[in-house]
Amino acid sequence: MKISKHILYAQFIFLFLTIVTTPSRTACQTSNSCEIDTTKYLLGGSIGLNDFHIKDEYLSPYPFGGIMFSSKLLFEAESENGKHALETYFSTGKIDSDEQPRDVTSIIASLSYSYTHVVDNWEIAERPLKFSVGAGFSSLVMNTDFVTESKAGLGKYYDESWYWSHSLNFIIGGDYELSEDKTLLAQLVLPFFRIVSRPYNGHWNNPKNSEIINDNFFNAAVNGKREFLWDNFVVYCAIDYKQKLKENIYLRGSYRFHFVSSERPLSMNSFMNNFLIGLDFSL
Repeated sequence: MKISKHILYAQFIFLFLTIVTTPSRTACQTSNSCEIDTTKYLLGGSIGLNDFHIKDEYLSPYPFGGIMFSSKLLFEAESENGKHALETYFSTGKIDSDEQPRDVTSIIASLSYSYTHVVDNWEIAERPLKFSVGAGFSSLVMNTDFVTESKAGLGKYYDESWYWSHSLNFIIGGDYELSEDKTLLAQLVLPFFRIVSRPYNGHWNNPKNSEIINDNFFNAAVNGKREFLWDNFVVYCAIDYKQKLKENIYLRGSYRFHFVSSERPLSMNSFMNNFLIGLDFSL
């Protein structure tokens, strides 16, 4: 099932809505005292590579992996007390296995919102460090198309697997100012409650799978089951380096690690290492 074009449309819509909904800063033009809005708005985009690995026993007992294209769009609204962040992510590419060569294509996409509140300010080497905690929600989909030749000489055999999760997340973060123009940011995200959709047993013979594969892949988004933090291990962490280039332009280098596991209908474990670079623009 090809869903990449829908994800690209979603990213363009995200960019448009971000621009038109960004609050304008109106100067105080009266003699009365007024509160100055110190909120900083930022819009950024990055591209890079995703070192993706998955072992999904629903499709194959062997692990698959490969280097895939990845990208993200980011909108932030940051004040002295906290930060709102809205992010979209998209990755696609071919993966393979040394033990079982096949034509396998993976598509990964996510949309997330978070708010983190500054709870303490420290100093390390006389430079400020902000420690934050917060919460958010996200939707992550991983889709794998699996094509192989039939051993019975009947042509190609096609199968598909997916993992779609809507989650509520607990977030811990830190922003360390290396200098006036350079900042190091780190964040750990733990999904404590999730609605997870996976294929049903029976592959193509199960009508519930056919509703998703043949009719509309987005049916998977509303056919999940509840999971809690302790049911299956899922974790996401990010490290960003941001450097000011000009007055309103910043260079951003990012590392993203994501691990996902599931036991339905069979065991699935997946992890990815993302390396991205891009530009942020202060609005």
